[in-house]
Amino acid sequence: MYFSQKFTIHPVGHGLFYSSTLNLGSTTKFSLVFDCGSISEDRDIIFQEEIEVYRKEADVDNTKILDLLIISHFGSDHVSHIGKLLDGIKVKKLVMPFVTFQERLFLVFKLLEQSGGYQPDDAFTIQFILDPLGTLKDHLDDDSEIYLIDNDGSVKPIPSTENSQDRLADLEKDRFIFDFEEKALFETAQLQEAFFPPTNATVFKVNHLEKGKVKTSALGFSLMEFLFYKQNIRPKDKDIFDKIETLFHEHYEIPKGSLDNIVEVIKTIASFSHSPIEAILTQAKEELLATINYDSLDFFFAVKDFNTTALCLLHKNLNINNSIFMDARFNQISEIQKFGNLRRRIKIPWFKHYHHDYQLDNTIFPNILLTSHARLVRPVQVAPFLTHYKHHWKEFWLIQLPNHGAEQNSGMLLHSSFTIGASCFITYGIPNKNNLPKEDLIYELMYSQPPIKMVPITQYQGLLFKLEGIVFVADEQM
Repeated sequence: MYFSQKFTIHPVGHGLFYSSTLNLGSTTKFSLVFDCGSISEDRDIIFQEEIEVYRKEADVDNTKILDLLIISHFGSDHVSHIGKLLDGIKVKKLVMPFVTFQERLFLVFKLLEQSGGYQPDDAFTIQFILDPLGTLKDHLDDDSEIYLIDNDGSVKPIPSTENSQDRLADLEKDRFIFDFEEKALFETAQLQEAFFPPTNATVFKVNHLEKGKVKTSALGFSLMEFLFYKQNIRPKDKDIFDKIETLFHEHYEIPKGSLDNIVEVIKTIASFSHSPIEAILTQAKEELLATINYDSLDFFFAVKDFNTTALCLLHKNLNINNSIFMDARFNQISEIQKFGNLRRRIKIPWFKHYHHDYQLDNTIFPNILLTSHARLVRPVQVAPFLTHYKHHWKEFWLIQLPNHGAEQNSGMLLHSSFTIGASCFITYGIPNKNNLPKEDLIYELMYSQPPIKMVPITQYQGLLFKLEGIVFVADEQM
């Protein structure tokens, strides 16, 4: 039976919209989106076509289903267009990091700084950052499941992949299924404090050492593994987020948990400069520096410099059953180019490569490591990340350069660990008003030994990679 996997890094500029479809025969069996946002100019025009392209490819206008939505973090450049993506669609599984309300409130202040104040076009993004589950409630139902990924602080490698057969007889055959091996119901009190959850969906807490899997009884084995890494914020960042929330409520005399009042106050911030919000950020820093033994040289004031929670993902194909082969395997990588008013979209193949009688786990393609906005510069940041993926580090062909090539998010300590032959992609906007990626970082990648291949992703250029071939499905083997 014909089988294909298609992955797209959409051309959306300074942001990220990563999607995938898995087809068996002529039918889409699984649809995936990892982040959906941008802060580039003309972002609404950019996204209109890209969302239309994906909804058509994933057949969501007919199925009204998105199988898996993953949110890496609550930055506006990664969540701004989720509402448009999900118009009329139900989400079966939602994955996002566990992030406190205090941190999300700070991220709204960060958006206000970026935008110069409240902008009506940011209304959905602000509502989503403050109340993600409530904002998505119309896209979640009783059968939906939400997985909040957490990190207990222990530094351990995620287990290696075992060559074992899963029990799949009880899985539905019409769609592929995503689930975690281990999960626990979230405690109601902690959930309500962080997320105001007016949703019928079931909410689980998942340790980032647990593996997510895409499974199907039609093929008779688990097809993909999803290996997450949640980078926690520093204690000093948590302290300032908590202090900022306290000062915010004191200044505006709003009781904690009053979401509607918070939103109404934010709408009054016409200009960030010299606003009460800017004054609150300054006061929070000054109070903490006066009362806690902080290293002031290491405690940044600029809003953009604070650590915030980020969720990384390595997805990889599996070969659970050694008797299952893929014949006439066909890999293809294509560049997406857009011209004129960003509506003319063409695909140009990079190369095509064929394999015969090739087992699914004998190649690193199409496995990819998405790093989101993770901070991976200092040894204390890089070491836990590399330890986490220790058993899987050579199992991807493409890695994302964190945070659009910002110097505070990656450096040579990370870059020197890239495997020989691996490529990295960098998302940024044109014109480059955010001054990213940093020029020094690009030169560092260019002159490393061996040089690291770089793939630019802008609103004019994207990337599509695809695997297809013939598989022997379970019924055909009987």
